[in-house]
Amino acid sequence: MKVLLIFLFSISTFLSGQTQDSISVKNSKPIKFTNSIFVGVDLFGAGKSFFTDNKKYSAMLTTRVYKNLHLAFEVGNQSGIYDDLDWKMKGEGMFYKVGVNYFLTKRAKNKHDGFYIGGKFAYSNFNQTIEQYPIRYSYQSASFGSISKENTYAFWLEFSAGARVQIGNSNFYLLSELQPKIVLSANNQNDIESLFIPGLGKNSSAINFDLFTGIAYKF
Repeated sequence: MKVLLIFLFSISTFLSGQTQDSISVKNSKPIKFTNSIFVGVDLFGAGKSFFTDNKKYSAMLTTRVYKNLHLAFEVGNQSGIYDDLDWKMKGEGMFYKVGVNYFLTKRAKNKHDGFYIGGKFAYSNFNQTIEQYPIRYSYQSASFGSISKENTYAFWLEFSAGARVQIGNSNFYLLSELQPKIVLSANNQNDIESLFIPGLGKNSSAINFDLFTGIAYKF
């Protein structure tokens, strides 16, 4: 959590400075950046942590960079277990995402409300323990192996479809985002594929889905 807070503070400080700058473009009028910065937390993921072995804490930062195009960052920590079909793995570590969102619609009364789509490039560096994996099956018995904790990593591409709505007249906004994910590359442990990746979740299908739902504050 300490790394997550330091990351968000650094990014928000940098972007706040940028919003005060003016950039002159050749043969055009100076462009002034007076955009708001949104910082949100995933309450859905944090809430599930109280009831399952999947512990996830994440935060998101977004700001408009050009017309309907918004820059988006997400950082978090997740730990979880894959336990199915005689396979049992544990994964724990940080994950980082960077990408863009494009707002398709905006409310006339509030330009910050609306629906959007986007995409992010994501990376996780994590510790993985293979507690059990099948080596050999027979009709009478089965043999299993295990591998101690090792550090590994994974990259994936993440799409997003979401909405942001203001709560009353406050600076708080409801935020919900569906996140389909496709693994691009992963470092296998002893040629065994990682079945749980922090930030991605259970890696047991071609496309993995997650949901970021929480509250964002407009600075």
